[in-house]
Amino acid sequence: MHDMPKMREGLLPILSASMKRSLILLSLLATAAVSSAVPVPITVSYTVSGAAGDYTLDFTLTNSSGHAPLGLYFFGVSTGSLLDTPSAFGDNGTWNPFTYGGSGPDITHASTWITNPYGLDRVWDGASLSGFKVSVTDLVIPTSINWFAYGVDETSTYDGHGSFNGDAFNPGFAGTITTQAVPEPASMAALSLGGLALLRRRRKNA
Repeated sequence: MHDMPKMREGLLPILSASMKRSLILLSLLATAAVSSAVPVPITVSYTVSGAAGDYTLDFTLTNSSGHAPLGLYFFGVSTGSLLDTPSAFGDNGTWNPFTYGGSGPDITHASTWITNPYGLDRVWDGASLSGFKVSVTDLVIPTSINWFAYGVDETSTYDGHGSFNGDAFNPGFAGTITTQAVPEPASMAALSLGGLALLRRRRKNA
């Protein structure tokens, strides 16, 4: 049995044992994973700053569930080292949602953030929250990043659409951000110079 995600001391109230059992551990009773063809009503994007070997990725979590009572309180990505958190969220260390019924591969997410699952600071339907920042020491910006997010609907009326455990009270979501590699500035400069040289040759031969 795995423990409830650790919550940053002083930031979040201590949950009772019954509350803990009601949250993520309910995922252990999950049914078969939802097909990847089912659209996920949660979207994740990120911006990049810095340079090769010292990138900062700033993730934005968007709740498009169309279900007002559902608020996202737990989020993680499979890359980097946690660098910063939005207000009211805290560092939760590493987490593997696959153990709790996740539909994705067996991946431990290196950076995770959590807030009070019953608080007002959750990411509500129609809202976006950025500031989930990680540090990446790779020389190339990651082009495929796995993510997960958990929500709480205290009314237990969420229909489970797009969730990986089909739980109306504590649904989990997962996905992968895939982007094209962006050339480094030096590479872009080399490409530009090569293009100019080619144009000059064509003009001389004209």
